[in-house]
Amino acid sequence: MWVLALSCVSSSVLSSDFNVAINRNKVLALGANNAPIRSGASGEASPTHITMIGHPVGMFYGYVFQGLYKDAADIASSGAFAGAIPGNVKYKDVNGDGTITAISDFEIIGNPYPDATFGINNSVKVGRWDLSVLMNGQIGGERMTGFFQDVHNIDGVFNVSPDVANRWRSPDQPGDGKHPTTAGVSRGRVLYRDVSSLWIQDATNLNIRNVTLRYNVPDRLAWAAVRNANIYVGIQNALLISKYPMNPEVTNYNRQVGALTPGYDAIAYPLARTFTIGTQFGF
Repeated sequence: MWVLALSCVSSSVLSSDFNVAINRNKVLALGANNAPIRSGASGEASPTHITMIGHPVGMFYGYVFQGLYKDAADIASSGAFAGAIPGNVKYKDVNGDGTITAISDFEIIGNPYPDATFGINNSVKVGRWDLSVLMNGQIGGERMTGFFQDVHNIDGVFNVSPDVANRWRSPDQPGDGKHPTTAGVSRGRVLYRDVSSLWIQDATNLNIRNVTLRYNVPDRLAWAAVRNANIYVGIQNALLISKYPMNPEVTNYNRQVGALTPGYDAIAYPLARTFTIGTQFGF
């Protein structure tokens, strides 16, 4: 890991601290025969991560989504599962045997490690007013949305996320090309909710973590024995800027625990935005 820290003070009015960290790892050997390690488990008992020679530890692992089957000709010319119909989910036939099978047709589908993480602490002082802003975030890196399998269970007996309404219904109503038909054999529905590149989301983010505005009260306005009095208002978790659908900082939650299953999100409790107002003083 490489860490760079910078501090900038332009005057008594503005000061900034900035740090950035870069973490890289690579597997060089695995036991006596260098066999890959498959770890984690989806709801369909498929591994979600793989550790193998020449790659970082715990890469995301699963089916590669290639859209939905358009018609019978598409099914015939592509790898498919028994009973596949137009509108079912279409995965890459990795081993080229014409049949979609767990593990045999799995590939690395994502990388949980960011290109860099960073933190920024700014403070501004103007007269008796102080403003401090603490930010952090990451560039690059992905998360595996393990909760996909729960909110995209299209067997018809579970609550699902609203985007499922835009599913494939017919060749004239193909939906958004990501959500398959609910018709056909159950295998099609099971494959859709099993681990695939559909689970992988970019976790790049900027989190404005804390914002505090403080007014330093003149001693002549405070009580006789009070010194260094101030009044402040603050916001915690003020703003999160990210395309990720939930909290992009969560990892190793619920079923997936350990160094071999990084970046797995089984849906943690959302970050709460907290507003505070208070005062500090001394004697």
